[in-house]
Amino acid sequence: IVSNTQIDGFTIKDGNNTGSSNSRSGGVSIDNSRPRFTNCTFSDNNVGINNTYGEAEFIFCKISGNRSTAVYTERGITKLKNCLITGNSSAAISGWVAGTELLNCTVSGNGSTSEHPTISQGASSLKISNSIILGNSGGVGTDGHVIRYSLVQGIPAGINNSLDGSIDPSEVFVNPVSRSNAPTNAGDYTLKPLSPA
Repeated sequence: IVSNTQIDGFTIKDGNNTGSSNSRSGGVSIDNSRPRFTNCTFSDNNVGINNTYGEAEFIFCKISGNRSTAVYTERGITKLKNCLITGNSSAAISGWVAGTELLNCTVSGNGSTSEHPTISQGASSLKISNSIILGNSGGVGTDGHVIRYSLVQGIPAGINNSLDGSIDPSEVFVNPVSRSNAPTNAGDYTLKPLSPA
């Protein structure tokens, strides 16, 4: 993908890394470019999104049912706005020397049965605002993260105006799916009428 490419309304699925030396390839690979994806779906891939040295933006996208990590960033910047990240078999977001931002996102049902943070990036920066991260294999494992006005699993209420991250996803969403069912595209992550979020 070349710089400043804009992709709107596409579904990218069933990608894998057969014949590739990059184990993190699959759905879309971004290398040293600045694309914007809007209203796109990344599902049933090996890895949903692999961003290396790029500055990528995802708006109103769904990243679900991927067999490994949903979003991997290495030495790049990934911005996710109004995105749904659910039912991926490994971490929702991982990477190294990355800058990742989540705004108005829902991250739930990721991680299958292994116990590890669903968001884990080494030597990276992470900003989470107005987002829900709940019902995953773990919470946030990135050092130096900034969380504001969000509901994040494992984070107590009151920190930077955030809600109680110990509640069950069934109290928040209409029909959340357990992470043990990953990879899956199932689930209804609409907020319940009386949802605390």
